[in-house]
Amino acid sequence: MNPEIKDKLQNEHLSIGECIFTCRKMLINTVLGSCVSVTFYHAASNYAGMFHAMLPDAGMSGRTDFPCNFADVAIHSLLARFKYFKVPVYELDVKLFGGANTMCSGENAGINEMLDVGLKNVQSARAVLKEYGLVPVREDVLGSSGRKIVFNTSTGDVWMKYL
Repeated sequence: MNPEIKDKLQNEHLSIGECIFTCRKMLINTVLGSCVSVTFYHAASNYAGMFHAMLPDAGMSGRTDFPCNFADVAIHSLLARFKYFKVPVYELDVKLFGGANTMCSGENAGINEMLDVGLKNVQSARAVLKEYGLVPVREDVLGSSGRKIVFNTSTGDVWMKYL
């Protein structure tokens, strides 16, 4: 990432279970393992959003008081904000990241794959995006490595680094 950009924009850290929806120019950064994150950007209005969800769907717990903990509810929640501000969702630039299976290795691989929360997170995010007719223009998902993500809300650019 260009150091000039980093110095000019406010840096915001996105923690597990959080969403950010903004029209301010900033860099949103987060670190993902099995969690999943989707960035949304609308160039014409400068609205942007991002979440960091640790579970695939709210049905797993029955709770929706922390919507951004769950990939499905986080997507519905952020898209509702875009709709409120009259941003057509079909005009959004969407990118999907995360869902690593950091537990999968050696002789426990079969059990870990069955419990692979990262895969379930990615499947849930893709399914909900598909409900809205959205297809990510970029995605880097699954595998066994975590990722650091930096989202520039003024351009929609995303930088990613494997951990």
